[in-house]
Amino acid sequence: MKIIKILIIAVALILISALMLTGCKWGDKTPPDYPDPPVESNAETFVETDAPKLEKKDGGGVAGLTYKTDVYVYISSGTASLYFANPNISVDNVLVKIYADGFRIAETGILEPGTKITTLPLNDVGIRTIKTAGDFEGKFVVEFYDSETNEKSVLNTEIPITVKVR
Repeated sequence: MKIIKILIIAVALILISALMLTGCKWGDKTPPDYPDPPVESNAETFVETDAPKLEKKDGGGVAGLTYKTDVYVYISSGTASLYFANPNISVDNVLVKIYADGFRIAETGILEPGTKITTLPLNDVGIRTIKTAGDFEGKFVVEFYDSETNEKSVLNTEIPITVKVR
């Protein structure tokens, strides 16, 4: 009987230790922590319109996007030339990922309302995979972040683009 009690206590201690190591928090309803993406260092400020900010509905975000669907990639410099803007009428921040032929080749930091990006360095995957000139199917994957709390939205937007490698 004493051995059974010792085994029960040992199993209970192992379970408690495992829960503590995995970070389980009983009753914790806070959203998971994601590292805050940095603000895009290459972003340029611009004012597209003097219209008032879009109206934010309860529990939702609002961003008006301006972009061109052709992205030029220059192998020699390892850069992408694009136009993607988060107009000043937006309420939310955005982060843009560029995919070509199924690979993520570049990514912005946070674009706050009233900023745009026109040049990005390719990431390591982009530099390793893009070797030949041509036109490829691609997409922008746009992630939305609350501009006050920086909380990431559960929804993303995908925009078809053409990646023109030169």
